[in-house]
Amino acid sequence: MPYDEFTLLHHIFQDMHTLVVWFVDPTLDPLAAGEDLGEGVNLAAEHAIHLSHQLKNENICVETLFDLANTIVVDQDYNGWFSGGIPFSELPDSPELSMNELQEVRLEIVYLRQTETPSISRQPAPPGACTWSEARERARLHFAPERQNVGFFFVIDEAGVNVWAHWDSWLTPQDGEFASVLNVTMELQCLHPAPDLVWITIADTETADVRFMGLVPGEPVQSGAYDEQINQLRVIYP
Repeated sequence: MPYDEFTLLHHIFQDMHTLVVWFVDPTLDPLAAGEDLGEGVNLAAEHAIHLSHQLKNENICVETLFDLANTIVVDQDYNGWFSGGIPFSELPDSPELSMNELQEVRLEIVYLRQTETPSISRQPAPPGACTWSEARERARLHFAPERQNVGFFFVIDEAGVNVWAHWDSWLTPQDGEFASVLNVTMELQCLHPAPDLVWITIADTETADVRFMGLVPGEPVQSGAYDEQINQLRVIYP
């Protein structure tokens, strides 16, 4: 990976074998405005395509195992700029992408930044607050090191401050297994900026099929009200 801060995960959802790639792009300007916004979006999309192309060509197993890369690009303040699916079949086998090849890649766009970023990460942190890097590292410690399909990423967009948590398990909250959910949210209580939404994906340990997707609102996470986190956990899938 050519980026210092990234998360790499995988799962199967609705028969789509997906490689999830989140990374911090240091070339994006968190304070961009006006015409620079469009340039930032184009740059984020371009880098997402280049990275997906690189992943495909680095290892023959990537295109064999996965249909597409779900690529999420944020700036150094964790503001989202681009999110979308990039089918590996759309990417050429050539070692380098030409401009024509780059422009011909079909993107399944999920999100493009349209407004100036709030860059709330730059606001003064309250006493006892922790950074995203610190919270992510603490959350990861709740899972055994040999579990490779575990990861977290952070996106600030028009919907608010979003934390995405992904892990593999035989069990889900629907089975009465809430320990992993609460272990993760416990480490997010100190996060600055405070989370508005915590998105959870649980993939089957053996097959990587998505077994559960859910959403915990930020208020009980920020307050540490574990009962309310369980009560307000919204099931998205199945």
